[in-house]
Amino acid sequence: MKAKELKELSFLVLVFTLSIFTFSSCEDQAELEEIDASALISETDTFVTNTLESDCYTSLIYMREEEKLAHDVYVKMFELWDAKVFDNISKSETKHTNAVKGLLDFYEIDDPALPTIGEFANEELQELYNTLIVSGNSSYIDALKVGATIEEVDIIDLDEALEDCDVDTIITVYTHLRTGSTHHLKAFVANLTKQGVEYTPQFLTQEEYDKIINSSDSVNGDDNGVCRDSSAIEPITDEEAAGLIFMREEEKLAHDVYVNMYSLWSVKTFDNISKSETQHTEKVLSLLKLYNLKDPVLPGIGNFANQNLQALYDQLMTQGSDSLIAALIVGATIEEVDIQDLYTRMNQTENNTILNVYSSLEKGSEAHLRAFVSQLKLRGYDYEPQFLSEEDFNGIIDVD
Repeated sequence: MKAKELKELSFLVLVFTLSIFTFSSCEDQAELEEIDASALISETDTFVTNTLESDCYTSLIYMREEEKLAHDVYVKMFELWDAKVFDNISKSETKHTNAVKGLLDFYEIDDPALPTIGEFANEELQELYNTLIVSGNSSYIDALKVGATIEEVDIIDLDEALEDCDVDTIITVYTHLRTGSTHHLKAFVANLTKQGVEYTPQFLTQEEYDKIINSSDSVNGDDNGVCRDSSAIEPITDEEAAGLIFMREEEKLAHDVYVNMYSLWSVKTFDNISKSETQHTEKVLSLLKLYNLKDPVLPGIGNFANQNLQALYDQLMTQGSDSLIAALIVGATIEEVDIQDLYTRMNQTENNTILNVYSSLEKGSEAHLRAFVSQLKLRGYDYEPQFLSEEDFNGIIDVD
């Protein structure tokens, strides 16, 4: 049976399982002393993706502005000389700087880039930009030399950054950025050759330069500066993409149900865990942005693009409105299904960036499950697992 069919079946089983429970409205049980749910939500609920080594952190901030510098210079050179080489490569640099921005967002690092062309937070890059604009103003040939020099420096800086960082996703992006820069360098050099000028490398060694210029991995560059660019993050599989899109809405479902359950029953557990689910769904959103996937989330509480999730949300709301016990069982069951789905999704990928997020989501969901089970136990109800095996369930609940 396909994964999609298994998922649809699990929804039906969940709805059936919840529908066979009947509860009286035991209002007196709501008066039991409530445990502090925040203490039951493990520290793994706060994601650790921003704990990069300092060199990795610094390189991302710098690279974001360095790629913007290239873009901004080329925009100005196109305005001055109306040469398509600058227009085409400036568009490629937009992809470069956006790729680094995706990493900054994912690792929760503040973006240093200023919105205005030619303005930089880094004072050294600001001074360099001003110098390059003056040089490029002198003549079209000087402008082409400015472009070639920028790409040389970019290649050297990326090589240093690659040496200093061992994070797979960052390495992938930097490698693609470097490939793009070698293509741009070849395009500028080809255009200089057409002007009768032989370019001499300013920063690369002659050996490094010759290796790039003589490589056959891209077109040599023509009067339009057309060159193959590969700045994007390594593409993910359709299955991985579908998993991220689904998990984005499934985490939203948990959030939306808990917001409504808190409104109905005023039990702090729902409020605390709904805030945690906001972190969960936003972290999945950061992956969607990283891999250029469309966000499926619709505005408003209780609205879902996935019709199975919409039907499930409606059913859970009906069930959780019956009594506080029913609402807590809804919470525990949601977390069970979430954990089960994360097991499935983790088995579908070897992408460490995705796996790290899924693993954090799983640990958070385990903490949430313990919180709901503890709340039920305080009210005299022993929760039995609906989807997890007895062994997996006990392994989660019996954590010291």
